[in-house]
Amino acid sequence: MESKRFDEERKAWADGHMPLVVEAIKSIIHRLITIEMAPFFDDVMGVDVFITLPRNWAIRVRRAKYWYKYGDLTFRITSNGNELDKVLTSVDYLFYGWLSEDESELLGWVVVDIPRLRDSVYGMIAGIYTVPGGNALCSVPLKAVFQSGAIAAMSESVAQRLGKAL
Repeated sequence: MESKRFDEERKAWADGHMPLVVEAIKSIIHRLITIEMAPFFDDVMGVDVFITLPRNWAIRVRRAKYWYKYGDLTFRITSNGNELDKVLTSVDYLFYGWLSEDESELLGWVVVDIPRLRDSVYGMIAGIYTVPGGNALCSVPLKAVFQSGAIAAMSESVAQRLGKAL
């Protein structure tokens, strides 16, 4: 029961930062939309184009200390399951951001194209670390995610950390 309460508190904390996440996503969503000309049959029926929007997203927000100490993507492993497996099997995009120390802004963020990451992510895991409370974190290096071609968008600070220009 205590684990459920902890999960609810953690979700409430993360949800409190959703306006920052929404603004970041709004700034790049146009790059993730695809527009295709309709085939002849659909065109005859009155459909000119198909617009595909990224639909299923997971959002992960971490505290500043994780940006400064690691800068990697970390996923919890708890008695309730493996966060990485949940993300890989249920969403198309992952927004992963790190908050400033006062939690008023995002220090950096990436949008990960999960289908592009799915096949190679398990080979990227840098380690599994035990954290207080008996749970664990698995760490996926940001550089490896970038090299896999799975980063769909990133903040300027992440680009600088990776040594890449936007």
